[in-house]
Amino acid sequence: MIALTPPKVIIFDWHATLVDTQEAMYHAVDDTIAEFGGLDLVERLTPHGKSKNREDARLVDYVRRHHQLHPKIKAEQKISRTDIFEVLFSGDEEAKKIAHAAFDNNYRNHFGEIHPFEAGIEEMLGRLQDRGHEISAVWHAH
Repeated sequence: MIALTPPKVIIFDWHATLVDTQEAMYHAVDDTIAEFGGLDLVERLTPHGKSKNREDARLVDYVRRHHQLHPKIKAEQKISRTDIFEVLFSGDEEAKKIAHAAFDNNYRNHFGEIHPFEAGIEEMLGRLQDRGHEISAVWHAH
């Protein structure tokens, strides 16, 4: 059996690992979609007939008509903001870049709404620190 060296640093992913950031993320996406007109992104939405599939086309059409995500998408919480912007703007990398920058600004308004992903996270991190482990969390912007 191989002797393993105990870790000195333990790194956790922040989003959807340590904390439930989904609610804040979907609020920020809706805020960003509401700004598409002022950002000149409405006309850059994936054109009719250019979506990868019917489901994507329905999302683009809903956003175009209602200026927000469909409530079912928010309730299911299965799609990331990166995937949402990919569907909304297909291959328009510049439009996605603008949308992500606007999202980053809007997310700051909802960041305080996050909650631990599972009960006991704070205590578990405290016990790891008490045992001498350095704890770091990583945030993936996209």
